[in-house]
Amino acid sequence: LENPARCPTVARLNRLRNPDLIHPGQRIRIPAALFRGTAMEGIITFLAGDVRLERKGGVIEQLVGSGGRVPPGVRLVTAGTGAVEVGYEDGSSFLMRGDSSVDIVRALRREAVLFERELLLGKGNLVNRIRRATGREQRFEIRTPSAVAGARGTEFRVGVGRENETRTEVLEGMVGVSAGGRQVPLEEGEGTLVRMGEPPLPPQRLLVPPGVETPPPHFRSEPIRFTHKEVPQAAAYRLMIARDGRMKDLAYDKLFPAGTPWEIRGLADGTYHLLARSVDRFGLEGPESETLPFSVRLNPLPPYVKAPVDGDRVRNRSLTVGWLRVHDAVSYRLQVAADRMFTNPVVARDGLDSSEFTTEPLDYGTYYVRLGSSAADGYGGEWTDPLEVTVVPPPPAPEFEEAQGKGDVLDVRVKAVPGARSYRFQLARDSAFAQLLAEEVADRPAVALPYPSEPGEYFVRTATIDGEGYQGDFSPPQSFRVKRSFPYGVLGVLGVAGLLLGLLL
Repeated sequence: LENPARCPTVARLNRLRNPDLIHPGQRIRIPAALFRGTAMEGIITFLAGDVRLERKGGVIEQLVGSGGRVPPGVRLVTAGTGAVEVGYEDGSSFLMRGDSSVDIVRALRREAVLFERELLLGKGNLVNRIRRATGREQRFEIRTPSAVAGARGTEFRVGVGRENETRTEVLEGMVGVSAGGRQVPLEEGEGTLVRMGEPPLPPQRLLVPPGVETPPPHFRSEPIRFTHKEVPQAAAYRLMIARDGRMKDLAYDKLFPAGTPWEIRGLADGTYHLLARSVDRFGLEGPESETLPFSVRLNPLPPYVKAPVDGDRVRNRSLTVGWLRVHDAVSYRLQVAADRMFTNPVVARDGLDSSEFTTEPLDYGTYYVRLGSSAADGYGGEWTDPLEVTVVPPPPAPEFEEAQGKGDVLDVRVKAVPGARSYRFQLARDSAFAQLLAEEVADRPAVALPYPSEPGEYFVRTATIDGEGYQGDFSPPQSFRVKRSFPYGVLGVLGVAGLLLGLLL
């Protein structure tokens, strides 16, 4: 026996006339609770993230991997997204989530029929699973700063909040919660809240899980959205995403207030599993929804497009698209279409290994441009948002009305072009306008250019400048000829000289 002084209890239970006499072959009943206990070591069956084991004397051990042993009298501490599961030889276990602290006060096996465990949950959350077995008895007790939860053959959750309040939720079996001199029995599907210094609330019926719609098998862009059906009386929902189907290795865990969309960011590429719980006004969480698998592949990310800019109006019919390289992309994909859905792209190029591409001449009109990155395994990442670009025709060249010399001025007039801001006029000695003699920009369709003094053929042309400052093509050149003038001045001098000579003769 654990305490030999308890032998009179054995005598009374077996109605022994002489408590000091037991005959050979006589059957004796001894309560398992009286046997001498053997300390049980737990085995780490799952470990992720930052988990520490603190022994007496302040010795701290950083746990790495599963398989390690957890003796009684130690403290387990998880940080951030750390998690650890400890299992025992009878098949029972407890799972700690992140930011939790648990002292293993006692873990005993009395023969093979009674298993006792006492845990002190300082903060955080525990999920406890106690295995039922014929001929065995379980005594599982979890103490918190505000309550004590005792269970036999069950699955239940215990959590300690910021103000040391305790929440207990029973998923299977029965649990008794004691605080403030009162005990509240909880059956399957019930929970209670214990505030510091107060007795437990009456049993509260746990809310059913939310109806989570099956997500698409693959998510290619953020934010990742999940849809669900609201549960009456739910104040919030807990969304949990794990890397494993047993929901131990959590990658995401968050409470969403009722009525808010479930949108998340920051998941790395990989395969995940999702489940959700409904949370009532006391913060009690109900049973979990069905586990739903999905995967995320965001990389390679779409490139950043430098040009064109959304809403651009360009005059060059050959559209130049430039972008920044993505570090894990080996090539890029480009599409240009006349519709936002890209049903019939007019440009579709894959395997581009540069960061710029110029299209063939496009018809005038509105187009949509998008780019995507491709990985080394051939996977095509998500497209960029469509950029709207309008290829605008240049303003038409003005039509000549008049080009007439007036004294030392060449008066040039053209027909006004609707939408024109100004007009460019050029005068040249040659039709290619390589020998430019004059150039002016006027805000009206007329200009006065200096009239050429040298005889010969000259050319004049004009172009329209629209309201955005873009100049269209020049008009076909108009030519005119400056004739050689009769040398009246020379002839006058010679005539006077001849007249004088005649008079003298």
